[in-house]
Amino acid sequence: MVDKMIPKAELKDGAYYNGNRWRGKHVAMWDGDKKVFLTINFTMGNFFLEELQHFEDVAETRIDGFIPFIEIEKV
Repeated sequence: MVDKMIPKAELKDGAYYNGNRWRGKHVAMWDGDKKVFLTINFTMGNFFLEELQHFEDVAETRIDGFIPFIEIEKV
């Protein structure tokens, strides 16, 4: 089965998504106000909050974007 990207228009504010970015698989939260994904990154021994644009917005560039495939259901 091939996962399909969830279009930006179908994302829910505050929802978490499994997806991909250039550096592999990640989980990110959609911030509907800012229109970006928020994810925690770990670089050089430090954690930090990172904002990523939806892949639709950066597909023609070399900027890292997030491709959401599956919404994570809250339990």
